[in-house]
Amino acid sequence: ELVHSDMRSFDAASMASFCHSEGTYDAVVSELLGSLGDNELSPECLDGIVDRILAPGGVSIPRSYTSYIAPVSAYRAFAEARRYEDVKHMETTFVVKLHAHHLLAKPLPC
Repeated sequence: ELVHSDMRSFDAASMASFCHSEGTYDAVVSELLGSLGDNELSPECLDGIVDRILAPGGVSIPRSYTSYIAPVSAYRAFAEARRYEDVKHMETTFVVKLHAHHLLAKPLPC
């Protein structure tokens, strides 16, 4: 059977009829993304629950993450940050979909 639940409110005891006798599940599927660029903290959140509820030989989807990082030049993003006239905004990481940008180096896993 399929159990739909938000991991923040997941109550293993109330889901006992759906799991193995030892309280584990065959698969855990998450729609969360990685934590570098989008701040969803997926790896951190999933580590806390998957280790406790995944049956031996069970599957966690996604199984792993790889974040990539690359320097870019994007005038519009630079101009928007500069409008604030402070250092804080110039040093803040922005998550944006860049339309007009120049990739300064090849993206590398981090």
